[in-house]
Amino acid sequence: MIKYYVKEGKNPKTGAAMFYAMPAPVTTIKLEFLAEEISQECTVTAHDIRAVISAMEEKIIGHLQNGQSVRLGLLGSFCPTLRSTAAPSPELFVTDNIKAIGTSFTPSSTMKYQLGAGNPKVQFQRMVEE
Repeated sequence: MIKYYVKEGKNPKTGAAMFYAMPAPVTTIKLEFLAEEISQECTVTAHDIRAVISAMEEKIIGHLQNGQSVRLGLLGSFCPTLRSTAAPSPELFVTDNIKAIGTSFTPSSTMKYQLGAGNPKVQFQRMVEE
């Protein structure tokens, strides 16, 4: 169940007051909990699951550092992104213009459907501010 609050905001075009859904604060599910949860549904131990995920994290970071995108099955893809300052011409653009490297995540079509507002498995609960 996705819990949300209704918050007042402004329409960016007209400036009129409008009301929007904002997700309620959530509890973070940590790797240790996921590993334990997975281990209860299969024959792999929680320690083995953590070891595999740790190795996968290292490999994903390495591939992103090499400029590659990484697709994780039904979850989606991670791709490196760049933030840079502009140069007046391509010839004057130097590596020092690159200020930050980031990562974008693009969910797969399966994940988009699974998290879609129209999916009957997705339920919402409106919270009331106290």
